[in-house]
Amino acid sequence: MATIKQGDVLPSLSLPTFDGRTFNSAEHSDSHLLMIFFRDASCPFCNMYLKELSDDYQFFKSKGLQIITFFASSGEEIKKYAGKNDVHFYIIPGPDLAYYKMFDVRQSRMGLWRTLCKPITVIKAMFSGFFNLNSINKAPIIPSDFSISKGGKVDLVHHSDDYADHLSIMDIKHWLSKQE
Repeated sequence: MATIKQGDVLPSLSLPTFDGRTFNSAEHSDSHLLMIFFRDASCPFCNMYLKELSDDYQFFKSKGLQIITFFASSGEEIKKYAGKNDVHFYIIPGPDLAYYKMFDVRQSRMGLWRTLCKPITVIKAMFSGFFNLNSINKAPIIPSDFSISKGGKVDLVHHSDDYADHLSIMDIKHWLSKQE
């Protein structure tokens, strides 16, 4: 299967969530989608961003945005770490990385070193309430974000350089404002 890139149309997807629901892309063809590929569920940087998204959830919902997140973790790991966040969007377990390959989500040990070269980010993670060392030895997945317009066209692709890099909340809001 070819990887999904900017300009492509999202194929029909039916994705089981960690909490027993199913995300079906065909049911959301009239919504904007934000698909976020995180590292694993214990990653403190990932959980910090998950909280940021959750804090702005009502705004995103009012603009017709559905958020779908992926973790390279089992449903049990998600429940233990990311699932304890109060999120109202879809969280997809992907320990086999099949979806990650479909979206060309990359891996690099340099991502850890690039993250550690950002002391303010590391200090924030240490005091975030999400800090742990469990994800250090996990696959070195570099997060990726995909903004998808109504009808399924992939508008924005953001492949990160480090473990804490994502589209900013302001970038997402700016993209949404251009969709109106």
